Amino acid sequence: MPGVNQRKRKPNTPKLTRKQSKLTKPDTPEASIEKPEEANESDEEKIHSDEDMTLVRQSKEEVGELWDQMDDEQRQRYSAYRQTMLNKGNIKRLVSQILGQQASSTLTFVVAGFSKVFVGEIVERALEIHMERGDQGPLQPEHLREAYRLYKKEHPEISSFTSRLF
Repeated sequence: MPGVNQRKRKPNTPKLTRKQSKLTKPDTPEASIEKPEEANESDEEKIHSDEDMTLVRQSKEEVGELWDQMDDEQRQRYSAYRQTMLNKGNIKRLVSQILGQQASSTLTFVVAGFSKVFVGEIVERALEIHMERGDQGPLQPEHLREAYRLYKKEHPEISSFTSRLF
C-alpha cells in the first residue's frame, strides 16, 4: 500500500506467520494455545541415561494432565509464563560482575530460572496488594516496593545479601 511505512525484512529472511513468530500475545484470539508436546527425539538426544529420559517423559505427561484440567484463562497464563524470559546477556553480565569471573552458560541458565520465579512471586504479591487496597489501573512501583518489603520480611536470610532493589 503506497504511503504506508512497512517494516523491511533482511534479505534471505523468511516471512513468518503470526503463529510461527511467537510474537502473538496469549490473550488475542489468534493466539495458538497448544497442549505441551510429549518428549520428542531432540529432548531425548540431550539426555544421556534411560532414567533421565523416563523422568522427562513422566514430567511431560504430568504437565499434559494438568493442561487438560486447566480452563482457557489458566492455559493463556501458563503459555505467557512459558514464553517469558529474562535477558540472558544481562544476567550473565550481572553474575560475572558479582563473581568477579566469567559465568558459565549453565550458571546463567540456573540464575535466570530462579530470577524468573522471584519476579513472578513479587508481581503476584504486588497484585494482591493492589487488590487489597482497591486501587484501579495497572500496578504501580509502590505495589512492587511493598511486595518486596513483605518478601524480605518473610525471608530475613536474603536481607543481608541484597542491596537496595527498588
